Amino acid sequence: MLDVNADLAGDVDGAFQPYGHAVNLELFEVFCARWGIDVAHESAVELIRLFESFTCVRDD
Repeated sequence: MLDVNADLAGDVDGAFQPYGHAVNLELFEVFCARWGIDVAHESAVELIRLFESFTCVRDD
């Protein structure tokens, strides 16, 4: 995963980190606060868990 708001430029391949629930939840809550979106913590957790339930489909 990569924080699209991070101050990065050029080749960012080395900045990617393994997915983490807590990090993703924090990024989502920071995003909501930055944009004035009022989301209860419990609702944020439920939404992130919903996103985590999606499976990835790839054509290799």
